[in-house]
Amino acid sequence: MYKHRQFKDRFDAVDLDPYGTAAPFLDAAVQCVKDGGLLMITCTDMAILCGNGVEACHAKYGSVSAKMSCCHEMALRIVLRSIESHANRYGRYIVPLISLSADFYIRLFVRIFTSPSTVKESVTKLSMVYTCNGCKSFHLQPLGNRLVTTLGQKYIPSVGPPVNKNCDICGYTFKISGPIWSYRLHDKEFITKIVENLNKEIDLYGTSKRMLGILTVMLEELDDCPLFHKYEDLSSILHVTSPSITEIRSAILNAGYKVSISHAAPTSVKTDAPQNVIWDVMRAWANLHPGKKTMELDVSKTIMSKKSSIEVSFEPHTEAEPSSRKNNLLRFQINPTRNWGPKCKATSSVNQNNEEKQSRKSKRKKRNQTNNVENKKSKEEENDMAS
Repeated sequence: MYKHRQFKDRFDAVDLDPYGTAAPFLDAAVQCVKDGGLLMITCTDMAILCGNGVEACHAKYGSVSAKMSCCHEMALRIVLRSIESHANRYGRYIVPLISLSADFYIRLFVRIFTSPSTVKESVTKLSMVYTCNGCKSFHLQPLGNRLVTTLGQKYIPSVGPPVNKNCDICGYTFKISGPIWSYRLHDKEFITKIVENLNKEIDLYGTSKRMLGILTVMLEELDDCPLFHKYEDLSSILHVTSPSITEIRSAILNAGYKVSISHAAPTSVKTDAPQNVIWDVMRAWANLHPGKKTMELDVSKTIMSKKSSIEVSFEPHTEAEPSSRKNNLLRFQINPTRNWGPKCKATSSVNQNNEEKQSRKSKRKKRNQTNNVENKKSKEEENDMAS
């Protein structure tokens, strides 16, 4: 890839699919793709991208990961920020076409363009994330803003932080993660064309139904609402039974906000409603379906003691049922086998395999020789005793 960085020698498309992280190849990849070309990236190191190795994630991608309900979408946004960072160094920027989280990996399709003036907007597409240690509410802090004046436009640092020292909902402190890509994940016009072609050739691929389902869910996702909650996680904090997806979506829609599902989780709630409104909905649900430990534990007790800022209604809303669910599309496929996930890393050379086999054979041979000697001695001792 480094040998094809010149304008005339660049590739139309580059596909990175290594074992684990694609981080070592990003710098070369963003340079060798033509202007408007396609860069495809697969990463299978989901453990560190989902919060199980903060230092490793920062070393590879330049961002701090966090354990959250939306960690798989967080992983997508961390890698997108890393690609954008590499591209910006060469006066280039990215436009995500499809950002997919599936099974045990993430798969990204982005276009690479060259424009030093557009690169300046990158600072407005990145954000830090503040996550409450108690109620798991999250708040985004953009790194910069664009200021338009009569003399033109300029980019200035954002004013923050967006939260107090302690959470207004439960009183706990916050942890900081990021920066992440906080701009849109998909190009819906591009996905619409794929869906149209897929419907024409639905029997051409063995995975057509799954492709159609996941792409339709991507079309339903809200563009301007990074990250999401899982409604069963919200219920577990209050120690109450979980509402159905239709009930919680209806409550948010009845309050005047938008809501959608995320392709990264079947029980996700992606919405533009503020965090306090989400907890107003859950508080109203807990009052209707109280749990035994709701008023005993610190977090749930503090949340339930707050007054609601809105009137919550769980009356069924006409848009509460997404079209992908109405049409019975295959949105979230069940894992084909138990303990589904990545396998062991392949060995690097044939010679190494042969050496390991020879080593095992020699150890087995020595063990058998030792056993034969011991058996022979024990038989001789038995004969002596008999005589």
